[in-house]
Amino acid sequence: MNVATLEENPQIINEYVQYQKTLSQVVDKVINAANEISDNLFNLACQGKLKEWDKKQPVGTIIHVTDKMLRNLGDKNIVLLLELLDKIEETAGEIIIKPSGLRKMFS
Repeated sequence: MNVATLEENPQIINEYVQYQKTLSQVVDKVINAANEISDNLFNLACQGKLKEWDKKQPVGTIIHVTDKMLRNLGDKNIVLLLELLDKIEETAGEIIIKPSGLRKMFS
């Protein structure tokens, strides 16, 4: 079996750099989507379990909402979405993205 070295095949470096760049972009998109879901969970709660409470709040009311508060509402859909966000965070933390100086690593 003939294995090419990096010096003999610089395309390996280019492919790896492109892979890492694309992986980083995908992870960024997943994190952005998770942030958008997270931002909308309270609005969802205000259309469901918190509907009556929300009607009583003056415009401009500021409230700090935690995941624990949302989980305790008893809305199965919100709980499932929070579990999804937990899994996204866990998965994103396990994905290995190499630093941008990959060419130096192979020299």
